[in-house]
Amino acid sequence: MNPEHEAQVKKRVLWKIDYILLPAYSWITSITNIGYVVGAYPSTYRLQKYPIGKFISIKRLSWGNILTAAVGARNFAGMMVLRFILGALEACIAPAWMLITSMFWIRGEKARRVCIWLGTNDVPLMLGAGISWGLGHTNPHLEPWQLIFPCIGAITLAVGAISLSLFPSSPTDFMLFSKEERIVSVWRVAGT
Repeated sequence: MNPEHEAQVKKRVLWKIDYILLPAYSWITSITNIGYVVGAYPSTYRLQKYPIGKFISIKRLSWGNILTAAVGARNFAGMMVLRFILGALEACIAPAWMLITSMFWIRGEKARRVCIWLGTNDVPLMLGAGISWGLGHTNPHLEPWQLIFPCIGAITLAVGAISLSLFPSSPTDFMLFSKEERIVSVWRVAGT
């Protein structure tokens, strides 16, 4: 290839990378946030109408199902739809933790608990990154990304199932509290 022609090809390649590939990646990451914004109001409204523990557990199970289904996305549009739904499902989590924090802890205790749950938000991301790295270095008949989605989805489904049976919606239905502890838990929060 002569240098002049090579320069033209390199320019076309760079143009395609910058104006086709980069915006596609940007949209795939942005669509999750758009789903989050669209899902925020309905989720926040429903958090006030349904038992919080059950509601977020069902959202978590749904998130795991959609993530597992992402392996079936065969094109850009399919991945965009799935990522949008994942964002919409995730929109309830931060408001739910705020409500749960206000139900279980008194004013002087809340700041530390919020810092703990905000500070531990990235733990699953780190674990997921490690799992993804490990799966990416296997050599099965599937592409690495086709292993990552169902694996992380299955973990999410397992956590969601445990959450559905154990996660309380209020101090009065926290199964680890005795009857007396439930009463005291409500009194202590009501007093602040």
